[in-house]
Amino acid sequence: MNENKLVEITPKEWGLLAYLSEINIIDLDNVKASMKDVADYRIIFTEKLLKKAQKLTADNSTDRLIVDRSYYCMHPAARASMYVRMQLDVAKHQLPIAEFKKLLMRTLNDTKLSGMIWTL
Repeated sequence: MNENKLVEITPKEWGLLAYLSEINIIDLDNVKASMKDVADYRIIFTEKLLKKAQKLTADNSTDRLIVDRSYYCMHPAARASMYVRMQLDVAKHQLPIAEFKKLLMRTLNDTKLSGMIWTL
């Protein structure tokens, strides 16, 4: 992936971009397209990790190694989802869990489902 500074966007910066779009200084659709490129890169990375986890399963590797690879498939996938849906990039591992629960609540309004997500 080419260096993309949108990977480091903060909620405050997103607010500025939205404002600049409202006053016709930038095209927010172009920004969102670039952000989608970042998310797509993360999904491709996730798919590669998933293939490695599947290979470990086929090779009868230790359960801990398979769980480790599987977890590291989910983390960038969750980050990609929140990045596109919420314009939020959360790198620390416990934050995507909390933010994903918020996303579920906002989109599905399902407290039971969001409560089933593991928290630290």
